[in-house]
Amino acid sequence: YFIRVASEGRGRLLTELSQMTDDDLDRPYRDTGMTVREVVEELIDDECEHLRPALERYIESKGN
Repeated sequence: YFIRVASEGRGRLLTELSQMTDDDLDRPYRDTGMTVREVVEELIDDECEHLRPALERYIESKGN
């Protein structure tokens, strides 16, 4: 269930991002000082650092 929900969310995000221009991506996001592009990069970094290892451990615990 979790993997399916994450995959669907990623698909929606990619659809939205594909419709954005470079100007849209370089626009500041809220009051964080970060651009939309930087926020997305942060999400990708977090996924690589935290989510992927957790999923790998889960899959290994299920015996592939």
